[in-house]
Amino acid sequence: MLSWSVIEYSAKYEAAEELSHLGWICGENSNNTPNEQHCWMGPKDIDYPRAVTECHQGCSDLAAEMAAALAAASIVFKDDKSYAEKLVHGAITLFKFSRDGRGRYSAAGSKAERLYN
Repeated sequence: MLSWSVIEYSAKYEAAEELSHLGWICGENSNNTPNEQHCWMGPKDIDYPRAVTECHQGCSDLAAEMAAALAAASIVFKDDKSYAEKLVHGAITLFKFSRDGRGRYSAAGSKAERLYN
């Protein structure tokens, strides 16, 4: 959604001098412990350990959402051709994965059910 807002309203971000700050958005949680549920930032700025959950099948909804986000971001960063191409490549890869491995990431019994249903 952030990428689409930049595509539609980049002049407003620029007028508010916020266009250069779009690499990260961060809030605080109740115990001031950083985690992905409360803090969005660029990977290079993450300085705390992160749990990783792998999904090899049955998470096509999540993969398709990620593909859409990468595709939208490629439009935002179109002036950086190399980076935009990496984003498009990732979007295509994730879209193929989502098409070939149908299933809900937040299906009953999954670790993600608690956060995403």
